[in-house]
Parts: sequence; structure tokens; C-alpha cells
Amino acid sequence: MRFEDKYQPKVFQDLIFEENQVKQKLRLYAEGMRNKHLLLYGPPGTAKTTASVVIANERLPCGIGFVDVLEASLISSNFESELERIEKGWALLKFACGIEHPVAVINEVDQLNVAQQQMLRAFIDRCRLGFLYMTTNNQSSVDQPLRDRCECIEVKSLSSSSVAQRASDIIQAELGFTNEKHVERLMNSTNGSWRDVLLAVEDYVSSNKLKLAT
Repeated sequence: MRFEDKYQPKVFQDLIFEENQVKQKLRLYAEGMRNKHLLLYGPPGTAKTTASVVIANERLPCGIGFVDVLEASLISSNFESELERIEKGWALLKFACGIEHPVAVINEVDQLNVAQQQMLRAFIDRCRLGFLYMTTNNQSSVDQPLRDRCECIEVKSLSSSSVAQRASDIIQAELGFTNEKHVERLMNSTNGSWRDVLLAVEDYVSSNKLKLAT
């Protein structure tokens, strides 16, 4: 298993956000207490898509793990058909599986052109079966009327202090020991991206495993 897959957040509690109020607000979505279209925006690597998928999965009944995750750049060439597919999928989940509010995730929604974003806005207005969780690195590239139909939440870059405990837990799990000073230096070398944190931790673990093997 790839290192990043092994330590990818699987449940809501695994998610890390720089601001606690963001986690508390998104917890309401995960617990099904808040039902709106959602737009997460912020720098690359802050786990916006991962958060969207985890939150959507948390809302599903136990034993059902189907959340449609779409890359905007891949569906743009056949966008109208993809919207029809989302609607049919929602209808199946709602009426066959009893899921009250199905969710589909659209990653990097700003990759859709203006006409497609307007089509997506019309889809939101027409189709009342489920909700869209969307992500973007560039909020200003998302059509304003589309933004107005969502709760827009900024996901900020992660500070070293925010990720230190999770990094330490992973190192402990991999090596059987950890060093707080080493972890602090390691996290200070990262750029606020969860991807960069995982890469730094993987390199550290690999380096130490080589030392232990020699």
C-alpha cells in the first residue's frame, strides 16, 4: 500500500484544519446537521477533496460507501451527461437506499468554463435530490451566482504545530519510537500542504528504517 493511502484520513476525526471553527462547522455537515451545497477553497494540498469525501461518507448509513467523486477537468467535455448521471445516482441512493441527502463531490470546479458553471448553477436550482461538495484553489474563478448557492468555507494552509501530533503518531506507528525535536524540525521544513507533510514523514521514516537495518 502506498504511504499516502495508508495514512489518508478515513474518518472525520482524522481530518486536520488550521482553524478549529472550520472543523466545528464541517462537523455539522458530517453529522448530517447541516444540509447545503458546499464550496471548500484554499491553497493546494490542504486536503479539501479528502475532507469533502470523508464528510460525505460520514453522512451515509453504515455499510454504504458510495460517494461520486468527479474531476471537473475530466467531465467538462461531456458535462451535460455527467449532470444527468449525478441526478440518476442521487435518485437511486435516495429512493432505493433510503439516503435522505446524497452527496456528489466535484474537485477543482473552477476548471469548468463559465457556461458550464452556469449550467451547474441551474442544475442546483432544479435538482433538489442531493447536494454538491465542490473544491477550488481559486475561489475568484468560480462564478459568483454559483458561489452564492453554496456555503463557502476557506481551508487555510497547515502550520507546523497543527500537523506535529499527527506526524508524530505516524512516525511512532512506523518506527515504534518518535522524537519531538526531530518532528518539530521536520514540520518546520514543510510548506503548509498535507501532501508535503506526508512526503516529509515518509522520507524520515524511510531514512530511519535504513539506519536501523544497517
